[in-house]
Amino acid sequence: MSVLIVDDHKNIRKLLKEWLKEEFPYCGFYEAACAKEAIDYCCESSPDLVIMDVNLQETDGIDDTSRIKTIHPDTPVVILTIHGDDVYRRAALKAGANGYVVKDRLHKDLVPLLSTLLHKQDPISC
Repeated sequence: MSVLIVDDHKNIRKLLKEWLKEEFPYCGFYEAACAKEAIDYCCESSPDLVIMDVNLQETDGIDDTSRIKTIHPDTPVVILTIHGDDVYRRAALKAGANGYVVKDRLHKDLVPLLSTLLHKQDPISC
């Protein structure tokens, strides 16, 4: 199984990758620093799951989620963000996101959500 982490901050990508490798040792974790890299990777490799930051330098992660879902509608995308308000959450779900995790709840919410999505169980509520 492969998981693509999309964030424009290298240190965030690296920390997420190292943490999630411990939680999901059977997965390969890959990184993209921008939407173009993420979309190129999705076209070439069809990841099993994408973790997408909302605030990317050149683009909006919600718009990028919509682009990825157009290419691979069955690939789950989880939005990772500092924005806890419903405006962003609704926009993410409208774009096709399968989950929405606020960074201040990262350690509590991300692993169970990824586990559910990677094992193709019924999605949990966002």
